[in-house]
Amino acid sequence: MNLRSENGNGNGRQQPKVVRYVDLFCGIGGFRVAINKAAPAQGIDPVCVFSSDIDEKCPTGDIKTVAEKLVPDHDLLLGGFPCQPFSIIGRN
Repeated sequence: MNLRSENGNGNGRQQPKVVRYVDLFCGIGGFRVAINKAAPAQGIDPVCVFSSDIDEKCPTGDIKTVAEKLVPDHDLLLGGFPCQPFSIIGRN
């Protein structure tokens, strides 16, 4: 994993490292909650750059048909398992 240091101001102080992540099939957002709580404790600033279930601008439909260029550059990919058996919407 390539953690990006945002310390470009030249003042010598250590800035938090930034990890940019993609959150696919996130449902209720459990992975997002986990990284947003755990990363800062390690001096890492987590930034979600793409979330398939939350961001309105994200493409919809079969993930296999989404063009790679539509997914922003990222350091970490979070992905949930299919929850149709547990979801109300899966019964429709």
